Amino acid sequence: MFTIYPFCNNLQAPLKHSLGVYAAHAMPDCLSIADSTEYNCTTRWGLNCTNTLGFDFTSLWNITQLIQQYCPTDPRLFLIDNLPATPENAALTHSACKTFAPAPWTPYPASDIWARLQTWKFPLFQLALSSPRPPLGLWVDGFVLAHLMGDPISTIADCK
Repeated sequence: MFTIYPFCNNLQAPLKHSLGVYAAHAMPDCLSIADSTEYNCTTRWGLNCTNTLGFDFTSLWNITQLIQQYCPTDPRLFLIDNLPATPENAALTHSACKTFAPAPWTPYPASDIWARLQTWKFPLFQLALSSPRPPLGLWVDGFVLAHLMGDPISTIADCK
């Protein structure tokens, strides 16, 4: 039985050198492997490599697609009802994610957070404040707006 994580979840602690410096495994980068071997389900792609970019969605997605391309039933892919993975539903298992992205968790870049705030939260907040609401009090308004900012789909569904 595999543990399901959306796309990939990295919880493995990094290796520690004797000097106390954190470092990743000493394996080559998966995305720089020369495509000179015939890969299939017997000779699986990417067994002895890691992702030098760490937990980077784009590179992990490329690795996932390469694994699926060469062997749709690879045990490193999460198989739904034991059916071969397709390019649309391919996802790495938890253990595969720990192998390909062994570096520790890192926070999102501030530029990504700011872009999401500008794209989604500020316009939604402006729309909610400009909409008429019943006079239920400042505390109720505050909690409704906090709920809307945190989970907009559920908030709108609750308005039925």
